[in-house]
Amino acid sequence: TSKVTLSTGIGLFYEYEKWNYNGVPNPAPQDIDKMEQQRSIKGQIFASFKFNFGEKWNIITSGYTHFKPDSNIKNPRIAYSIDVKHSVTKHFGIWLSYQNIIHTKPIVPIRKHYTVLTGGVFFSF
Repeated sequence: TSKVTLSTGIGLFYEYEKWNYNGVPNPAPQDIDKMEQQRSIKGQIFASFKFNFGEKWNIITSGYTHFKPDSNIKNPRIAYSIDVKHSVTKHFGIWLSYQNIIHTKPIVPIRKHYTVLTGGVFFSF
């Protein structure tokens, strides 16, 4: 049988970010070793659906937005992901994760859109 769980939330958090210019295409020579730092209070809104298909399969879809309530509410970070988890045995399984992140106003001049695909194995005891 399948089971669906919905989780939602809203809140504030403190974030410290440290960015370098490694991902910047054609950085100016004076920026190559430069670091940008940002400390801020941010807001977050998120929602997640978890689908359980029997004891072996889980699919989780999530979406969130981060924003600075004081100045960056019009330029949020938006992300969503889909995670698939298969329990091969009681203690061993595999997983695959797709994540899409959009920075509407990144700290350094990088691409605003990122896609990440990861996967692996897991052991649980």
